[in-house]
Amino acid sequence: MDLLLYDKKASYSLESEGTEPDSFVQDLCKHLAANDELMTSYLPQNKARFIFGGLGYAISNILIRRLKNIKVINNFGVSKMCRNVFLLQHSLSALSSFGSAQLFALDRVRKYYELLNLSEGDLIAQLSDSKTQHEFSREEYRVLFSKIVKKHQRKQVDRILDQIFQPITANTIKS
Repeated sequence: MDLLLYDKKASYSLESEGTEPDSFVQDLCKHLAANDELMTSYLPQNKARFIFGGLGYAISNILIRRLKNIKVINNFGVSKMCRNVFLLQHSLSALSSFGSAQLFALDRVRKYYELLNLSEGDLIAQLSDSKTQHEFSREEYRVLFSKIVKKHQRKQVDRILDQIFQPITANTIKS
């Protein structure tokens, strides 16, 4: 499935706002619908649901990991990725064997890519906020920063991430 969610020709550094999601995402949605129809015609609902059980989470993880392979992404590219996620959510919600709880995993992808629209300072401020600091892993934030900041600033970003993600020790907890 990793290959179905990755097209090396897909561009996310766009000149203008597009209206269409990536063609490989459209193809994936068609394949999923065809497989769902096939599975539900041969298997009881609970067995078909088992097969598609972790699909939303798997797609979510693949799309988030994919950011590090995207060379350049701008605001229009972020919008395109969000359209991809919306199409996936819409298509997956239509599958009879797909659980609706998995759609929230795809919301996580949308939130992740939308963070690319923030400035470095805004991202640091949001990351420092105790309510959102662990919404994504340290590595996921590192990839976000690598897309936002200049190469010569990355050591500074690593220090900030080390500070934010340092384990809480007994000395830092006040009674």
